[in-house]
Amino acid sequence: MSRKLSQVEIPLIRDRIERMLRAVTPDVFDGPDPTRPGGVKRIADHLDALVEIVRRTRTTRTESFLYQILEDICSKCPFQLPSEHCPLRNIHKCALYRCAPAVVEAIADELVLLQDADYLATHPECRAS
Repeated sequence: MSRKLSQVEIPLIRDRIERMLRAVTPDVFDGPDPTRPGGVKRIADHLDALVEIVRRTRTTRTESFLYQILEDICSKCPFQLPSEHCPLRNIHKCALYRCAPAVVEAIADELVLLQDADYLATHPECRAS
């Protein structure tokens, strides 16, 4: 497991995700309460796990990230049933799952800017020249 995010890095990554989502899927901020279960403001609750997934994953295939989100995050969510069915995912009300590609891209972009050693060890092509 990689190191935890610092108190400086957390808001930078959280803000990058929000900016990305406002640009590509602004409708996830619509509705009565973005802090509801599955709401866009709940993505930050999983920031350490998401960063870990982005740091260790070499592929850019969305399916790889979705699989790991299901395994590492959804499997611990109280809304996912023992059958692994999630009523929030099923009706596209889980912002994390719905917007996973944009969330992953935002995290990766910020890790490059931060010159995150754990990310760059797995993604040497992203090193500054």
